Amino acid sequence: MRRVINAVRISPVGLFCRNGILAPMGSFFAELARQASANARREVEAYAREIPEFGFLDTNSRARAETLEYALWLRRRTVELSRTTAS
Repeated sequence: MRRVINAVRISPVGLFCRNGILAPMGSFFAELARQASANARREVEAYAREIPEFGFLDTNSRARAETLEYALWLRRRTVELSRTTAS
């Protein structure tokens, strides 16, 4: 049986606060945008590993690339829409 450990990566930016005051939401959105590619890649890896119906992503490189492209687009679009909503 393979054991999977869920790890949490701490952002190198640290907490979004300075002197006990929250930083502007713009820095939060910038951090989300910066991490979009890595998070999309992890999402696709998790799909292939955890959901049997997505197991084909390990053998079909075109499907994996298209799934990754969609996951990345969704993250970038979410950040884009969130910025306009938060303004």
